[in-house]
Amino acid sequence: MWNGIGCDNITGHVIQLNLQNPSDESALYGNISDSLLQLKHLRYLDLSYNHFENDHFPSFFPYLQNLRYLKLSNAGSFRGGNPYQLGNLSNLHYLDIRGLSGLDIDNLTWLSHLSLLEFLDMSDVNLNKASNWLQVMNTLPSLTEVYLYSCRLDNWDPIPHVNFSSLRVLDLSFNRFVSKHSINWLCNITTLKSLHLSYNQFQGVLPSAIGGLSQLLHLILSFNNLEGVLPKSFANLCNLQRLDLSNNKIGGGLSEILGNASACNVRTLEFINLAENQFSGALPDQLATRPTLSALLLHSNLLSGPIPMSIGEALSSLRVLSVFDNQLNGTIPESIGKLSNLEELDISQNFIGGSVSNMLLSNLTRLKKLSASSNPLTLQVSSNWVPPFQLETLKLGSWPLGPRFPAWLQSLINGLRVLDLSNTGISDVIPSWFWNHSSQFNLLDLSHNQIRGSIPSLSSIRYLDLSSNSFNGFSPIFCEAVGVVHLLSFLDLSTNLLSGELPDCWTKYILEELYLGNNNLTGNIPSSMGSIPSLLSLSLHKNNLFGNLSTLQNCTALELLDLSENHFSGVLPIWLGNRL
Repeated sequence: MWNGIGCDNITGHVIQLNLQNPSDESALYGNISDSLLQLKHLRYLDLSYNHFENDHFPSFFPYLQNLRYLKLSNAGSFRGGNPYQLGNLSNLHYLDIRGLSGLDIDNLTWLSHLSLLEFLDMSDVNLNKASNWLQVMNTLPSLTEVYLYSCRLDNWDPIPHVNFSSLRVLDLSFNRFVSKHSINWLCNITTLKSLHLSYNQFQGVLPSAIGGLSQLLHLILSFNNLEGVLPKSFANLCNLQRLDLSNNKIGGGLSEILGNASACNVRTLEFINLAENQFSGALPDQLATRPTLSALLLHSNLLSGPIPMSIGEALSSLRVLSVFDNQLNGTIPESIGKLSNLEELDISQNFIGGSVSNMLLSNLTRLKKLSASSNPLTLQVSSNWVPPFQLETLKLGSWPLGPRFPAWLQSLINGLRVLDLSNTGISDVIPSWFWNHSSQFNLLDLSHNQIRGSIPSLSSIRYLDLSSNSFNGFSPIFCEAVGVVHLLSFLDLSTNLLSGELPDCWTKYILEELYLGNNNLTGNIPSSMGSIPSLLSLSLHKNNLFGNLSTLQNCTALELLDLSENHFSGVLPIWLGNRL
């Protein structure tokens, strides 16, 4: 028996051929061979994720009359317009041609012959010219799942009769739909359990007809231009598990969604994302008990008032809570400490005050991401406090943590990937145990403190902001391992006490932004700094640099260049104005 080949237990005929490619190293190339015709009894064919290159869609496919399952997703390039030959495969139940490059379909009439079709995925195929797509699919009563995301579809003319008697899943995201009347028409498909319409251009108020989709489990309408308030019929979505209305302009209060204890979906909702909208007012004092809710994302709205005291009891299964960039005030309720399943907490950019004690944090042992920057909060823990969690992200910008560098960070250092301790009143030298583990950071922001010392080797940090401190120079190890390309793309060392000449080892970085202004650097611009082809922004203002600018002529991607308040001389190079 060979992997990927299935035979009939009685006749021994090959009925299944699975050549799906697991990796680029094992991909199949060339043309799809008509030798497949020898497998006359084939029912299942999967050639997905290969690199076939056919001048036209294979003409022999119609002769594989017994095929019930055909998967060609991302199988390569098939030039030649319509794959109309597939219309002869009248026994097909499953058809997946997602991501077939080269297809430019202007007519889908051939689909109407596949009366047994249950599953259809044509995502990432250009259907912009196929104006009859809806009329054709409406003739296929057996369809249960349809995926047409990123097909360049735009508005359609509503058709009078809905024939989707079995449709459960419809994904039309990443298209160009505008009219809310399209949503109105879709609300006639009352069998829907999953409706994905994100990344379109739908405008206006969400129609009240949405409440007629009482079987919906998933409703995804993110990244559109919807506005107004949610219709009262929203309360009829009794089976809803996942709701995503993020990145719209929807407003109004949240009492009906979060505070209505008699709502029929209080025991079904698992995920709510209403972020990046215009919801306003206070959160309900008494949250409805939602024992299944694991994620609540309300960031970037206009919400005010305190976080409800009942949050710990009402949302006991919560794993993600994101309310950053609002106007929330008050203190962090003690009941948050009861959210023992919490993995991500982001309350940044609000007006939440008070103190955070080790008692409040003691039960949050699963926490991976804690972001609370830009709030008037203080940390009140003992000098030998050991955090009960292992974080990947910690953002406490603007908390008064200094003047000593926080010793409790040492127990977190092994897992941290993102750390923001900007403007925290630290006036100290960074301990060696911290720099020794800095290679694991993706983002490190220690700006706007009074940290002293020298800049070490930056290893694999991607984003480093040490601006507005008291660093006095580059350490001898800054240029070590010159032959190794590091991952640093953003470096801000401006407004420090850096002096002397710039190191000449910049080619080991793939920098896009470099800010060294407002220091006391001297000498010429080193040649290696002019050999960073990825550099978009360079600021060296307010130093004591001199010489000419010829070393920068290879920085062809520059969009911002600030050399003011230095001692450069000579004629401005002719290429300077052409590239900025």
